[in-house]
Order: sequence, then structure tokens, then C-alpha cells
Amino acid sequence: MAFDPDSIIRVANELKEAQEHVAQLEAKLKALVGGRIESIHSLGSFVVARSLPDKITELLKANPDKIFRFSDILKEVGGNPEYLRSTIARMIDDERIKRSGWGKYSAGVENKERPKAG
Repeated sequence: MAFDPDSIIRVANELKEAQEHVAQLEAKLKALVGGRIESIHSLGSFVVARSLPDKITELLKANPDKIFRFSDILKEVGGNPEYLRSTIARMIDDERIKRSGWGKYSAGVENKERPKAG
């Protein structure tokens, strides 16, 4: 295969333009959802942004018999430790997860949906 410098440059420029376009679209999407995106999963033609409580619930339910320490949850879901602590506390109050000892948490609550406001 012979090198065609013009084709290489053209494709490299197209790739750069596509990357810039993707960055612009990501910025628009972030603006549309209030900038609260920690992870975005592309699923076909739509996007799902997972909240911190959803990430915690998914982690604990994926391992229903495991007891997680706060540090385990922080390592898996990331984010600000103080915000994570307050989120976990709210989830315990809402019975979405179970406290299994000092600084230990598990799924423990079956089929509990988030309470409706008001």
C-alpha cells in the first residue's frame, strides 16, 4: 500500500474536526442536564446520566451478600467524600440501603423505591 500524504492529512483533519464536534456536543449535553453528569452512557440514540444514589444502589444490589465499607463505595463510585456520606445517610433514612455496622453498608432492603415527595 502506497502512502498518500494528501489523504493522510485530509483524514487527520476530519478526525480533528470530529473530535471538536464531539466536545461541543458534550458541552451542550452537560448544559442541558445542569452539569451534574458524572458518567454518561451512550445507549443507541439516547443518553442516560446516572445519579450518585443510582450508582450506590447498583453497586450494592450487584453484590447483595457483601458488606461494603465507606471506602469501598467511595472507590467504586468516586466523587466528593462529604457528599457521598450525606447521600448514604439519606438513602439509609429512605430505606433504600441498610447500615450493617459502623461505616458498613449493604443492599439489605428489597424492592424499596425512593419515597415520593409531598
